[in-house]
Amino acid sequence: MLSGLAVDARRRHGRRLRIVMYHGVVPQVTGPAALGNLFIRAELFARHLQYLVRAFTVVSLDDVLACLTAGRPFPERAVMITFDDGYRQTLETIMPLLRQFRVPVTACVPADDVQRGSWSWFDLLRVLVHERARESTAMRLTDELVIDGRTMRHPEETFMTLSRRLTAMSPGQWQAVMPALLAAGQRAGMLERYPEFSPAGWAQWREVVATNLVTVGSHGLTHRNLIGLAHPEQVREARASKDLIERELGRPCRLFAYPYGAWNQTVVEAVRAAGYTCAVTTDEGLNAPDHRPFELRRTMIGDKGNFALFCARVSGVWNRSPAPIFPRHAEITKRTRLRFGYLWSRSEAQASADGFGPYHFERMAERLSLPPLKGRVLDAGCGEGVDLINQAKRPGVEVIGVELSDEGCRISRRRSQPWSSASVVQADLCRLPFPGGLFDFIYSYGVLHHVALPLEGLRELTRVLKPGAQVAAYLYEDFSDRSFVWRWLLRVANAMRRATTQLPPRLLYRCCQACSPMVYLLFAAPYQCLRRLPGGQRLAAGIPFRHAAGPFNLTADLYDRFSAPVEWRYSRTGALALFREAGLEEMTIAYERGWMIAGTKP
Repeated sequence: MLSGLAVDARRRHGRRLRIVMYHGVVPQVTGPAALGNLFIRAELFARHLQYLVRAFTVVSLDDVLACLTAGRPFPERAVMITFDDGYRQTLETIMPLLRQFRVPVTACVPADDVQRGSWSWFDLLRVLVHERARESTAMRLTDELVIDGRTMRHPEETFMTLSRRLTAMSPGQWQAVMPALLAAGQRAGMLERYPEFSPAGWAQWREVVATNLVTVGSHGLTHRNLIGLAHPEQVREARASKDLIERELGRPCRLFAYPYGAWNQTVVEAVRAAGYTCAVTTDEGLNAPDHRPFELRRTMIGDKGNFALFCARVSGVWNRSPAPIFPRHAEITKRTRLRFGYLWSRSEAQASADGFGPYHFERMAERLSLPPLKGRVLDAGCGEGVDLINQAKRPGVEVIGVELSDEGCRISRRRSQPWSSASVVQADLCRLPFPGGLFDFIYSYGVLHHVALPLEGLRELTRVLKPGAQVAAYLYEDFSDRSFVWRWLLRVANAMRRATTQLPPRLLYRCCQACSPMVYLLFAAPYQCLRRLPGGQRLAAGIPFRHAAGPFNLTADLYDRFSAPVEWRYSRTGALALFREAGLEEMTIAYERGWMIAGTKP
């Protein structure tokens, strides 16, 4: 896999520079460190370094500045590693790894926080949200800002929402809130109980700088959003940080990292006037030698440190944005995303992740005699995340779910949060943000037949599959081998779809709720009777909707059937031909209310 990714990275990357951005590396990501997307496990960071050393050229800040100053190309596949915020435990954790791999990094620190040994406000907020949720208590910071754990359903969403509110405050509002936030942290005694958020001191920075593996840059004086300040104050903030760092470390401070990634041309001019040589943003992308030195792009590394997503980001395939395959593709994809997003939002109040039992994949594995899952698995269309979670619980499996809808991604991420082996990416199956040959197994249940171009989607799944690995999918049947009655019923349903696909999602869902008992009586109830009669099992096997456990259990199935903008159906021959055209071989197919089919990439 690594050699394949290196080839892909070389083609996309060339002699340009990618700057990767980390924040926290700790032995285990637990408690408040799991809120947000800034901390990763030391074990995963070691894998990142191993890959970077093998597939890229890791360069130092000195190397970068030399190329920028001379205007000459960077080394082939150049990567520079940066850390923001300067946590003590992170520094202690990464130094043995930096020595092991002989990799240079640049750490950008808020100088006044280092001087005073104080936490960043967002880490105080992170811990307060975590503790209020754990204790089901409330804390009032100001008249307008309350952290209420009694009504908090999703701590991570609460933390992110409050962070955005605080970041967007005016300087006057900021000055009113910050003392209350700092006082709350001191009262709670958090500094002692959560050492992962404490900044490294000047003595520790002097020690690591002496190794020549770490260069220190500035992340502002107090991590303030410079955009909200007057220009003279912007210059003072940037210059004071630079002066303090240089005085304490005895080394030049040449790099500035814009706090929160917030910058404009006024901020750029202030940082330039403060005496820096270059500055980094949080804008995604590669940097050419002639790139503006105070607008350097960086690639954020988060995703719980997920190795596959890390490879996708640094190789450059993550942020590719090709044009739609045909003019209506974008329109169909948008409608599909919105309509299924509503369906997944309705499932949010259902059973917790711990309560999920065997689901679609288990039935598919049984019918197709699939081997036990291992390695890196792709759930292509993870919906509300049930199959995703079931696979994440398997030992030796790392599963990535791809989901088109906003709501599906949000719910799947929340439900899978307890499992570090699971992650969710929002993407279109026809344009996956992964390099080729990445996955050991791919499955897609009930998704390809709702894609604008199923063959294009299956070809894309085949592209990211390792040679010799399998992809399995479930596809709707076209009733071509059924009796006239069943084919007529399908035509009636298709005629109804012309109207139902135009209904607003909420209205259609209500209609499906109302119709669920009737469909249950017409199909599921007769199935329960027939399968108990001698010789009735064969007739019962062809009845649709027979899986319903009760009169109102078919609402989601009916909505799925009558809301999707597109629906493709296949005969047995057609399903096999689809897999063959996608470049798959050694197909296995089974009938189960449609076609379950698996193929192998040669």
